[in-house]
Amino acid sequence: MHRHPRSWRRFWWTAGIALLPGWAWPWPTLAQEPAIVTVAHVAPLTGPVGIYSQSVHQGMGAYFQWVNSRGGVRGHRIDLVGVDIPYDLEPAKVLEKYAQTASRYKPVAFAYPISSQVFDALVDFRTLTQLGVPIVGTIPQMYPRRGVVNPLVFFVGASDIREVTRIVEHMGAVGRRRIAVAYWDDSNNQGLLAPIRQAAAALGMEVVGAYPIAPTGTGDLAGVISSIKAQQPQGVVCLMPAQDTVRVLTAIRADGSTAALYGPSYNDPGLLPPADRDRLRGVAVAQIVPNPNHPLLPLAQEFRTHFTAHASNAGFNSYSFQGYIAARLIVQALNRCANPKNPACLRDELEKTGSHDLGGLTAHYSPTNHDGLSYVDIGMVSWSGKVIY
Repeated sequence: MHRHPRSWRRFWWTAGIALLPGWAWPWPTLAQEPAIVTVAHVAPLTGPVGIYSQSVHQGMGAYFQWVNSRGGVRGHRIDLVGVDIPYDLEPAKVLEKYAQTASRYKPVAFAYPISSQVFDALVDFRTLTQLGVPIVGTIPQMYPRRGVVNPLVFFVGASDIREVTRIVEHMGAVGRRRIAVAYWDDSNNQGLLAPIRQAAAALGMEVVGAYPIAPTGTGDLAGVISSIKAQQPQGVVCLMPAQDTVRVLTAIRADGSTAALYGPSYNDPGLLPPADRDRLRGVAVAQIVPNPNHPLLPLAQEFRTHFTAHASNAGFNSYSFQGYIAARLIVQALNRCANPKNPACLRDELEKTGSHDLGGLTAHYSPTNHDGLSYVDIGMVSWSGKVIY
């Protein structure tokens, strides 16, 4: 039987994604391809931040597969296409990848671009406007872009500023008056230093130092470690991926520091291999979604059921839960569209519906607010390697 060339390309792309470490087989191969709605995930699926993209992808894929098993979205199968790009890809190449993806797959949405540089390129060069495809979810939470609402960008969680402010408040509440910041030296984290200092000053706390690390995943920590040793802070805010927080914690503990470590939500130990996960014990982590292990929240119960059934080879964490939440938002909006392949309808339904009940958790959007969730909490990495909150 002859297959259309696009069908073969889609088949081999699906097979390629399935071969990535920890990836579940996304979609069954069908004899006759049905109508398809595509969500495109253009992000670093490998490399120093690949753990975040993979987790989000698995959470979204688990829900989309469950939806497909029940007939899809208004009779359309929903496909999640992953396009791997290097973390340090120059902006012009990023825009090229997004344009190529839009041309090839005609997505109804883009999901979770990673890094402020990528997001800035998409917005500043008006690529999103030209493509007319909304973004649902970002990593990190792009606080500088929330003052003026972009009609094509829908955040899923609270901003980075709300996370770090909550961290400082928690440190002050437990009596940590001298704190330091160790951070990946990029524009997003540089901009968080002032809000941290402001929150600390309001509580009579002192920021004794801010120590940058090259944003590569292999940055030299010697300067950070010697500075923490010299300043002896009572707490350290780590604005860096989980694997680098492990490196900082291991080094300062070996050097005798008893400072408490805090990190934003991207320090979830569930993103790491078990050996590294255990080394994050005692770290306090901000969370922007409820606990995926919550025993009573319907949304969390359904997430665990769907994830176990459709991503059985992967372990879940708060980022796969974020992806799952984003997928539910997309499907709810598409089910209200006469043509679910229309990105303009998805955009309009996300915004005009206002409150989206996700199962005990409500996301809110309006023409003047695209933040989605306001949830922020502080959890602690337990001896079992899980965040308890």
